[in-house]
Amino acid sequence: MKTDITKRFTWGFLLSEQEFRRLVQSCSDAYQKTGQAPKRTLVTARLRDGALVESERIDDVLSLENNGSKHIELVKFQMDDGQDPHATMITVRFQDGQKNPGGWTSIDYSVIGESRD
Repeated sequence: MKTDITKRFTWGFLLSEQEFRRLVQSCSDAYQKTGQAPKRTLVTARLRDGALVESERIDDVLSLENNGSKHIELVKFQMDDGQDPHATMITVRFQDGQKNPGGWTSIDYSVIGESRD
């Protein structure tokens, strides 16, 4: 049985570094419950000045200066099985809802896998 869950939230939030790390760890733990570790992890940040930072390491994004023109407007992480198309994948995105060109969505996530867990 294949599961594909997507959910969006349209209200503000405060995301601390500690909470972001905890969420990434929770997703990694959930992924490993399927009997496999994620093959690929990608963390992406979009800055106010238009720069896009991508890395496989969460620390590369969290160590960015987060003020002025380098203010982080969007941060997203994705864990997947390294296949294309993905049989299993977790994606979580946080963004400034006012700056979202697609609407007021500030948090959204998507989970694809064989298990509802």
